[in-house]
Amino acid sequence: MDTFLHVHGGYHETFCPSDIPASICQYCGTTLTGTTTIPPSPIPHLLGSNAIPTGGQGQLVRGAIGVAMVDIRRLEGEIRRVSSVLAQLQGEYRALGEHRRFTEVEDSFDPREGPLVLTQVCSAWRQTAIATPQLW
Repeated sequence: MDTFLHVHGGYHETFCPSDIPASICQYCGTTLTGTTTIPPSPIPHLLGSNAIPTGGQGQLVRGAIGVAMVDIRRLEGEIRRVSSVLAQLQGEYRALGEHRRFTEVEDSFDPREGPLVLTQVCSAWRQTAIATPQLW
């Protein structure tokens, strides 16, 4: 596996493209449409310095930037696609959440509480409780 030296903020780190997971679905194994390989800098000796690249080195840098731009456009498309899938999944989740709300409704009928308890005292209280709609 290729590893690359990455210069960032004055320090160097080794980067391996396989460190980035390519699978986006744990169930079907769907992967990203491609992988991005970050090539080494064509002028690593100039990184972190104030030296100006020569004409030939400038062409190498422009070529590397062009290749990177192709990958950036591909990744932007992939981000749009995955965002669309995410939006669809979130919509389905919200729709199912509406149904979940009904399963959490508790059974409010309890003969030992509320107005039903009044109907169990005696027949006079029962008639009064049943005839009083404000209790219900």
